[in-house]
Amino acid sequence: MRLSRPTEESQIGSSNSESLRLRVADATAWGADYFISLHTNASDISSASGSEAFAFSRNSPAFALGEDILVALSAATGLRNRGMQVRSGLYVLRKTPMPSLLVELGFISNPNDAYLMSQRPELFAEGLYNGISEYFG
Repeated sequence: MRLSRPTEESQIGSSNSESLRLRVADATAWGADYFISLHTNASDISSASGSEAFAFSRNSPAFALGEDILVALSAATGLRNRGMQVRSGLYVLRKTPMPSLLVELGFISNPNDAYLMSQRPELFAEGLYNGISEYFG
């Protein structure tokens, strides 16, 4: 496993588009088997809550991996499983040669989700670990 930003101070590129390009190039260069991009969601509706994930296509290993991760995230955090969706236009899903997944851990605009992400990050790590472990048996 490798992290593109191993510390809070880590920065990749000088723009969003350059950062995305460099992450894909790095994962491709070191031969990653899977690419998982972790994010926090936001909404104008403060009650929006839960975890969701996106894959390039429904019939892909990434989609199945995402389903397992979301079940495990919900079990670990108590947050709603908002489900897997297809988003073929997302750069990191479209440009990576390996199965790729974008996971929205929770809503930073929701006080409970934000609290869990900032004060209980180990719950999200546990959910991710358990989901990946379930997928790979």
